[in-house]
Amino acid sequence: KGQMVIYENDSFERVPITTKEVVVFKVDVTDLDAVAVTDRLLEKMSVAVRDKIVLVRMFGSLGEGSVGDIDMRSVMKKAESSGAFMLLRNTSGVSVPKQQTIEVKEVAASLIEDEVMSKMVGKVACSFPHQEAKVGKSLLHTLAVVKQEGQTKTEYEESVIDEAKELLGL
Repeated sequence: KGQMVIYENDSFERVPITTKEVVVFKVDVTDLDAVAVTDRLLEKMSVAVRDKIVLVRMFGSLGEGSVGDIDMRSVMKKAESSGAFMLLRNTSGVSVPKQQTIEVKEVAASLIEDEVMSKMVGKVACSFPHQEAKVGKSLLHTLAVVKQEGQTKTEYEESVIDEAKELLGL
């Protein structure tokens, strides 16, 4: 505990200052994907954190994905619902795997898209694995639609988003 002293009109007043307790979670993310890291962080939030400052320090090399893929929003909501005073995170010790590159020959864009799709099928988690290539091609087609004359930017964006949602079943 600390205190501060207020000096006013030749008199001193001592005011006690209570500090918040700090809880530190060190999380090794080595060889984990973003979903596993999120799950591990959510498990950590089950510890008593009511009215405490929670510090989350992550370190190690992610097995797949990037730091931005970790769902910190749900971790923050869990901490908030558990009564934490504040949650702070430090991801400076996390390294990410090198991005995968795909070699393609110089040919028509549609052939390059097909080749990339065939090489990436099954390497990204999705909710429709048996139709991944088909849905991917449909999404590329949807995103390639050009804004029509007289169509506002907002209308164009809404139509693209609506079509993408329909393809994804959202």
